[in-house]
Amino acid sequence: MEIKLIAPIYVNVEDGDGGSYETDNQLQYFDEIAKTVEDCISYDFSEKGIVEYANSELVQKYIKSAIVAVRPAGNHMLESVCTCVVEGIDKNHKDFEQMLNDLKDEVEGQYSDGWGEGFEQKPIYINNFGDKEEIYVSFWNFNDWQFKVEISA
Repeated sequence: MEIKLIAPIYVNVEDGDGGSYETDNQLQYFDEIAKTVEDCISYDFSEKGIVEYANSELVQKYIKSAIVAVRPAGNHMLESVCTCVVEGIDKNHKDFEQMLNDLKDEVEGQYSDGWGEGFEQKPIYINNFGDKEEIYVSFWNFNDWQFKVEISA
């Protein structure tokens, strides 16, 4: 089984005057963001991915990997997708809902206070027609933030 936890990302662009703004055209930075996320996840975690250090016994038992990526979301925006490979449990199992809630908590914790907190503090440098831009990407926001969940066999 595969569970995808999907959420918005936030891209801030340095304006060159010491300030920044949140862009409404994240798509223009897709290639650079996707490559940087892939490099960081593979460097920071084993093949288990972002749940390598999960506290939940259910997540440790049933989630074989949880790999973060970004993808286009429409309207020039991007979204995060944490693709989780699940083994040994199905949607009818008595522990499934608790495992799913624990998984969302673990990934949100990584986005807000763990891996994501470090990631959002590192600039991604963009060469934009000879001009260097500096962007910062956040995977979590305390305002109206939640996962959309997709489950497939």
